[in-house]
Amino acid sequence: MTGGRGENSPNIGFFSLRTQFENVGDALINRELIRLMAGEGPTHVDLSRCPPEFRRTLALQDIPNVRIAANSKELFWKLLLEAWAGRRPFYFLSPGGYTGDVTGFLKRGANLVALAMLRMLGVRLVQVGTSYDNLSTRHAWLLRMRSKLLWAHHVRDSESLGYGRSLGMNVHGVMPDLAFNIFDQDTGDRAMTGKAAICFRSDQYPDQLAEVEQIVTRHLIQSFSSLVIVVQVDRDIVGATKLKSSLAQLGYRQVEIEVCAHDLKACAAIDVTPVSHPAITRVRR
Repeated sequence: MTGGRGENSPNIGFFSLRTQFENVGDALINRELIRLMAGEGPTHVDLSRCPPEFRRTLALQDIPNVRIAANSKELFWKLLLEAWAGRRPFYFLSPGGYTGDVTGFLKRGANLVALAMLRMLGVRLVQVGTSYDNLSTRHAWLLRMRSKLLWAHHVRDSESLGYGRSLGMNVHGVMPDLAFNIFDQDTGDRAMTGKAAICFRSDQYPDQLAEVEQIVTRHLIQSFSSLVIVVQVDRDIVGATKLKSSLAQLGYRQVEIEVCAHDLKACAAIDVTPVSHPAITRVRR
């Protein structure tokens, strides 16, 4: 969050959290986004839609400079006051993956109009940490129109960059996945092991698990002696179990499944180091 591009406005951020509350990975990326925002200036956050367990996982009380709004109305009233004062506040959209079709098309269209009005008032709209894949025609249209309103738009992988631009989206570049912020990136003095970890979704579209299996068989089992499948959503336990069974049929039996769907600290306990392929991380125990 910066007042760059020749602008000297103070860095004041706003974020209304709406995500998959059953996904601990979403808790991680939203927490990291809020932490990064708060590192640049006062950050107002609306948690009114979040269930209590999700709020506890976020632990925003541990992050300085975060101010919790009582509800969405309070957040947007403060946002409008900042905009009317000419301070050009930042409003961040939710990070995460966008795929398939979308429900509530008319409601989302109305949200698009609301975002256009905020931009007209001088609000700087930002979206980072997103990915795009296998979008329906109308979902792609909504995201393309929304991208035209963004002051900054950075996706989390090169595939989404190319795919988004092929659909006519305004995408400014690639930033590292927010999930990587939970891990210590200073790994120069750490020994590597032959164990790899992979975390994936398996129920968003019909061929998703098959695609994951293809990635694993092409890029993992020839290079690593063992594998950890990290489950961050309860629904993906089925997919993880099927993948483990498929690998066993190929003779690859050194596979563990770790479920951290309700505990962000359990995810952080897996100490990883990034390697070359975007689907692969090396794990140390």
